[in-house]
Amino acid sequence: MSRNILVVGNCHIGGIAAALKQLFPSDQISAIPFNPNVFKGNSSDLAKQIASADVVLGGDFVQVFSKEHKVVPRNFISIPRLYFSAFHPDIVAARIKSTGANYPSRYNSAICVWAYSNGLDPSDAARLFSKNTFGKLGYFKQWDKSVAQMRTAFETSRLDFDRFFLAVKRNGVFMHTVNHPRVSLLIWIAKLLAVGIGHDRNVWSKDVLIDDALGKVEIWPVYPEVAYELALPGSYNWFVERGKVIDGLRSYIDYAYEKYSKSGICQNDFAIAGVNQLHYQTVLSAALRGE
Repeated sequence: MSRNILVVGNCHIGGIAAALKQLFPSDQISAIPFNPNVFKGNSSDLAKQIASADVVLGGDFVQVFSKEHKVVPRNFISIPRLYFSAFHPDIVAARIKSTGANYPSRYNSAICVWAYSNGLDPSDAARLFSKNTFGKLGYFKQWDKSVAQMRTAFETSRLDFDRFFLAVKRNGVFMHTVNHPRVSLLIWIAKLLAVGIGHDRNVWSKDVLIDDALGKVEIWPVYPEVAYELALPGSYNWFVERGKVIDGLRSYIDYAYEKYSKSGICQNDFAIAGVNQLHYQTVLSAALRGE
């Protein structure tokens, strides 16, 4: 008997749903993008979909939504938050200090934002991308922290983190950005979910071939100095704006400076968000002095 399975979530759900369609070809599987505005507006359609589905797979926000709308999914499995910063410790959000608003781009180089906001010439900004600076900023100490954060995220689900992480780390770099997984990771999430909703254990050896849609959005490089510490290949080559390739560190800095300048934001009104700004100020100022 065919089941109605909903996969509700953010950018990663398309890949998970596509993989599940291959694993359960007889079931009806739908990917439902979750818009936070459903908490504010007309949410009856989503509530009805959740109530009528045989299986609902989604993040913790689905449980919050269901509770608020008095909907009880028949069978719910939580999909953990997929965030891992060890490959890309320089990625940050940026904000406009005068308004408190976030800069539209979700992916920014912390060092580049700091350099731009402090009026540095691009050539001076390039000097800050060094092993010494990365070490003092703590970029080489992110692995254990990132693994622990992801393990904690898995604790709210019924998914086997140890099996999952052993498999995905064998693929080397398994994230395009801090929150966009590569397709190999999404396939393993789908396999874990598949076991949770009835697939037998031979799922582990099944080949699943799906399109890496998130790889067409943005790919942040693993900086060579960071890659060396992780025994991985690295580069200073970016893929941005769904198709633009940036080859080389100085080219990226020029690109970022131009983007920030065209936005109309004053340099001194621009700041790194979500990190210890004093630490960056101390480390990067010292690096400029050659310390």
